[in-house]
Amino acid sequence: MRIAPRTEQREGAERPQTASFRQPTDVLGDLDTHGWIAYQPIVSIHSGATYGYEALLRGHETLGQASPRALVDRLLGSELAVAADGLLRRKSIEGFAGFARGSGARLFCNLDFRVIARPEFDPGETASMLRRHGISGALFCAELSERRAMVDAAAVAARLRAVIGSAQIALDDFGTGRGGLLMLHQLRPELIKLDRRFIAGVDSSQTRRVLLAAIVSLAHVLGVSVIAEAVETEAELAVCREVGCDMAQGHLIAPPSAAASMTARTYAVVGEMNRRDRRDRGDDCQTIRALLDDTPPLAVDLGLEAVMAVFAASGQRNCFPVVELDGQPIGVIEEASIKPYVYARDDVHARDAEARGRAGDAAAAPFRLADSITRCMVADIATPIDTILSGQAARGWDPCVLITVRGRYAGALSREAMLRILDQRRLRAAENQNPLTRLAGNISIADWITEFSASGEAGCLVYLDFDHFKCFNDSFGFRQGDRAILLFVDQLRTQFATGECFIGHVGGDDFFVGLRGVGLDSARARVGELLAGFAAGAASFYPAEARRRGRVSVVDRDGAAREVPLLCASAAILGVPAGVRAVTIDLLAGELAVLKRAAKRAGDKVSMVMLGDLPTVHGPAAGPAQGA
Repeated sequence: MRIAPRTEQREGAERPQTASFRQPTDVLGDLDTHGWIAYQPIVSIHSGATYGYEALLRGHETLGQASPRALVDRLLGSELAVAADGLLRRKSIEGFAGFARGSGARLFCNLDFRVIARPEFDPGETASMLRRHGISGALFCAELSERRAMVDAAAVAARLRAVIGSAQIALDDFGTGRGGLLMLHQLRPELIKLDRRFIAGVDSSQTRRVLLAAIVSLAHVLGVSVIAEAVETEAELAVCREVGCDMAQGHLIAPPSAAASMTARTYAVVGEMNRRDRRDRGDDCQTIRALLDDTPPLAVDLGLEAVMAVFAASGQRNCFPVVELDGQPIGVIEEASIKPYVYARDDVHARDAEARGRAGDAAAAPFRLADSITRCMVADIATPIDTILSGQAARGWDPCVLITVRGRYAGALSREAMLRILDQRRLRAAENQNPLTRLAGNISIADWITEFSASGEAGCLVYLDFDHFKCFNDSFGFRQGDRAILLFVDQLRTQFATGECFIGHVGGDDFFVGLRGVGLDSARARVGELLAGFAAGAASFYPAEARRRGRVSVVDRDGAAREVPLLCASAAILGVPAGVRAVTIDLLAGELAVLKRAAKRAGDKVSMVMLGDLPTVHGPAAGPAQGA
């Protein structure tokens, strides 16, 4: 169990009278009587299906402590640390068994390094508690916090997994401690939980968004799933999903509460958000379902003879998914992984060596399917295909991706199927790409605007256009013109690199940027940085004298000499408030055209307005909108 930043009254219970710590021997009795466990769900960020529950200590006020953390620190810093930890884990498992046994949900419990480091700590006690309540060890997840250093994290992880059969490990508070990447390497956790400080305000901070995306990408390359912790707003949840987080936890989804209220298999707030987001359409689910290999998986308790028989009967198949007894996917078993055991079985000398019990003889080691599994990506059926493909490209392509429905194995998406999808998408993208910039063309731009306008999300549409580009091309030639376009595109990709940004090339020197969930002020700041950077970069194409004067002499197509400013760009920004649906492409394009004309006359080359604030409707008689 762990502490949480908020405290809720236990449902239907009166607060008992405050009990103070009198003598050390009184502590366990007080803790058993007055301490209670709340549970907070952890859900799929794509479907809202419950993945597990985190056990959280409550009742600190009745024990005379200022906060749950103060209570935990006092307990785990005393000679009663192991006993208190065991008592709370017993209460956590008992409560969990009362409402979640048989559901397939996992129990997340914090294991503090101050306890694990003590010689009297025995993970076998937790394994016994789980067996006593009929809970598979595979449904137990040990949260190990990065906040406290550990001498040999790898040894601890191996011991926990061995003693609590197939237990998962989650690296908690990731990014806040002293050994983040080292701990990630040593523990090799199945999950990491991102600290609230990465999540809070991520929707309004470009820096946090980029950092969050980088952490998620790194985790996925290592085969680690990511839980966004303490999510409190829909905007935060949307960004976490956009950058690829797999699961979410927080007050937005559900606050911690007593076991009696833990009945939801899915949480509507996540499902509703995904239904509103037309990017997570059912098309991806249908595509994945159509390509799923539904070959039955192997149960993790199978012996060597049974595994060999399955491979022998399969013909050319060289790997099979492996699941826990309750259907939770673990990984795959590849034929090459069992060959050493097969050879050892048929080798008389190896059997003799086993009989003599030679220490360190690998051939003599007994076969356990769990020890031979290759970890691979596990994804909910509602995960967007682009997320799966990008994760696989970063990982170097697993033998397959294991697909789940409500946490249970539903089938495998083979490497060949994924590469086929990728090839089809690349072909479609190439057909609609600008050959110079490799940016999406007008078909993709129209599709993005249609989806965005149908979603009812807030955001901004940005139309960008070069100023004086014709004169630049006439003076320096089309090759320099192409270089200027590529310079602009490089800066576009840098400034709008994150998942909520769509970049398209309308044609020539005209570009489009779509921003989901971004307000006018934020869009204005980012566009301003882009325009300033491009103007500075474009100046390098001119002679020193032209740069000094800020103007260049040109001869127009009529043969007349004149001076024009140096190459730069202007931007029209149209803000769209939340809840505005079914706005036509023609309307949006018309309003952007009006703003574009105003932007070219503006001193800072930017004109912006909210859609609802437009003074006139665009059209032949409409005048230019005023820049903000």
